Amino acid sequence: MDPSRRTQLREVLRGDADKLTALIERHGTPLLMLRPHLVARRQRQLAERLPGFSLHYAVKALPHPLVLS
Repeated sequence: MDPSRRTQLREVLRGDADKLTALIERHGTPLLMLRPHLVARRQRQLAERLPGFSLHYAVKALPHPLVLS
């Protein structure tokens, strides 16, 4: 991973630290926190960068309606 991207992600997580702590206290660990709009955005970016390829998605992995749309 690009070191500058890693730093950027670390800063985002630090900004959400209070929310993440509350979720962990409520649900325990391990905890999967999903941001479906980001998953959908990343899929669009990947499709744009791989023209001519068909992307397939395993619904079982993440059956959120926004991701599936």
